[in-house]
Amino acid sequence: MVPSGNTRDLFVLENGLAVGYEQIPSINSFNIGIFFRIGSFHEPEEINGITHVIEHMLFKRTRHYTNRELVYKIEGLGGDYDAFTGYDGVTVTLRILNRYWKEAIGLLYEIIREALFLEEDFLAEKKVILEEIEMYRETPQDYIMEMFTSFLWEGSPLGRPILGTEKSLEGLTARRARDYFRSFFTAANATLSVAGQVDTGELKEALKIFESLPSGKKAAELSRAPEQYGLNYQRNSTLRQAHLVLYFPAVDHFDKRRYAFFVLNALLGAADFSLFNQELRESRGLAYNLYSDLIFFPGNGVFYFYAGFNPARLEEVEEGLREIFSLLKKDGISLELLTIAKNYVLSKLVFSLDIIYNIMEKNGTFLRRYGEFPDFDRTRTLIEDVSMEDIRILLRDFIFSGKCGLVYYGKNKKKDVEETWKKLQSEFSVI
Repeated sequence: MVPSGNTRDLFVLENGLAVGYEQIPSINSFNIGIFFRIGSFHEPEEINGITHVIEHMLFKRTRHYTNRELVYKIEGLGGDYDAFTGYDGVTVTLRILNRYWKEAIGLLYEIIREALFLEEDFLAEKKVILEEIEMYRETPQDYIMEMFTSFLWEGSPLGRPILGTEKSLEGLTARRARDYFRSFFTAANATLSVAGQVDTGELKEALKIFESLPSGKKAAELSRAPEQYGLNYQRNSTLRQAHLVLYFPAVDHFDKRRYAFFVLNALLGAADFSLFNQELRESRGLAYNLYSDLIFFPGNGVFYFYAGFNPARLEEVEEGLREIFSLLKKDGISLELLTIAKNYVLSKLVFSLDIIYNIMEKNGTFLRRYGEFPDFDRTRTLIEDVSMEDIRILLRDFIFSGKCGLVYYGKNKKKDVEETWKKLQSEFSVI
């Protein structure tokens, strides 16, 4: 599905840099992003965090701008920018008023090709990142997620923190970051995504500036990481809330069953009507912040549930979770609820197309991952076709497979959490 009036074009620059352009009539913004297929997964362990450092350094100082001048330039043209690092890649995006589209291309080029990586800037930015690490460490909702991924994928790059650690950052230098960037952030490992109303021919001509990006060699694909299930407990007697992650295996991001998992996620915890939300929050008043989510990588997938709650109510949370999973064993999902869940997932897909930046970002992510534009008609069909039997199979093969894990961070004693874990495990026996 391409929204009415939109056209798409996928082309390759002379250096091998792929470009995906969605031309959208009658809009007032120009949206562009570069999506690198180099992420923290690709880092050698001794320089863990270098990719995230590079993301910061791209905006620190370029050949023609200090950070202040760069920000003034972007925002002075009515624009904004974003950048983020993941396990599978780094993304840098710009959104700007349509009449300044050529300036946006020039600014993105400046960020990617003219970043200086000066040692004085590097030392200053490392201090910022150390503060960022400390911020996450002191935010329990974030810290438990790091506990979760480091335990689940222990010994794999997926189990390392994207930000790095104090030890790994200590040995990094501006020169090493610059050399790493130049070696791996190449055309072979990047895709440009553009959404706007610019003439395609004019756009192609303007984007030729990116042909100076070295072609390079393709980075290794993310490989399957061994997974660990069981109990991971850490006590912190200063916390007023307890934090819990309950997790199960899922499919990877190439598996078509991921669409059924989107629906199952909505049914269990991603939406207000979900079983987790209605049972634990609305009926029992056990938690304000709770949700479920999915993580997909090539070869790996995980479904998890998070809740923050009063430590004194640990047993009540356990009882509520056992009630939910006992209900699931008894086909507690009605056809009506399944229809609601599918409509919920579809609505998120459709609503995302109302925001031009989202179109650019989704196209870029999909092109980076699959090498093609997302086919929304096909996606809609795959979601609409999810059946009750599909949900039962996912529950049987993944939720009640016997594989599950619990991560706990809070003030409850270990023996109490172990007892909770033992009782929860009894609900996840193979069916």
